Amino acid sequence: LASASGYARNTFRTEQARMEARLQRQAAEVEAQRSADLENLNRQLHSALGELQQTQELLLRRNDELTQAYGQINELSLTDPLTGLRNRRFFSQVIDNSVAETLRSYSASNFTPLDAAHDDPRQDLILFMIDIDLFKSVNDQFGHSAGDRVLVQLRDRLRTVAREEDHLVRWGGEEFLLAVRATPRRHADAIAARLLHA
Repeated sequence: LASASGYARNTFRTEQARMEARLQRQAAEVEAQRSADLENLNRQLHSALGELQQTQELLLRRNDELTQAYGQINELSLTDPLTGLRNRRFFSQVIDNSVAETLRSYSASNFTPLDAAHDDPRQDLILFMIDIDLFKSVNDQFGHSAGDRVLVQLRDRLRTVAREEDHLVRWGGEEFLLAVRATPRRHADAIAARLLHA
């Protein structure tokens, strides 16, 4: 009886050990599967992150391209296509600032005593409208391409008089506008003479 009882205990322990081993194997398999799933998920996340970074870089490049294209379109909208000069639209955008700048030079400030030491602290905005006489006859007699060449030649001549800070604008047709900035009005006659000479 004692040996049967010992045999039963041994058999029970053996079965218990087999059961524990089977449970440990199952737990190890579950853990291995979970580890493989996490590893797979990690790879997917890294892949998605790489794709996201590529998409972000693409979006940034596209945004830069759109910004450049917008700048070019804006520049074209402010420029006369034949002469390359600024156009009326440009002039309407800058005239308010030019007038305000001129008015400030006439306003009294804390520096007025210092300004009085200069020749003339007031700076004017002088506008010249330039029109080609008998331009229609050039187009009628020689054709519009000859008229276009005359307009381009006039642009070149006007540029010899205009300074960098001035606004030289093709007003329309054969009309040009020169806005001479920050210049005392007493110089207007001399500038007009230079324009006529050019």
